Amino acid sequence: MQNMTAFNDMAKRYNISLELKRIQSNPIFPEDSHPEGVAHYRCRLSMPGKEIDVYLSGDTGSEGVTTASDVLYVLAMDASGCKMLEEYTDIRDEWRDSIAGTDGNLDALQAFWEEYTGRCMQTEQLRAFLGDDGYDELLRNFGIEDAEMASV
Repeated sequence: MQNMTAFNDMAKRYNISLELKRIQSNPIFPEDSHPEGVAHYRCRLSMPGKEIDVYLSGDTGSEGVTTASDVLYVLAMDASGCKMLEEYTDIRDEWRDSIAGTDGNLDALQAFWEEYTGRCMQTEQLRAFLGDDGYDELLRNFGIEDAEMASV
């Protein structure tokens, strides 16, 4: 697991607070793909003069306390995933066409890309919230030096 100290320090330096609210469904997930046994949350991150709502989901069996640094960690993971897959977004329709007629699960593939797009849009909101320097700092915790994202 990534060293949480960096995320704790960042939350403190930026004076980021968290308001967590359990919700019925996560708007990032496609309508018909909400997994069972998963709790969904609206996480309002605030710092002086700014706030954003982000959406996370997790195992309903976990009783751990969620902090602003926990949310930053998960969002950094999402952002790193968006960065890693950004060049594949150009070929996703081509990819879908190439497996049409096979036993490939096209619905699951489509649901993946819809969720990916939602996570990347949320990542762009995070960038606006933290600013480019803060966003780059967040991603450096995952070894990503060039945090510039392509539009999804």
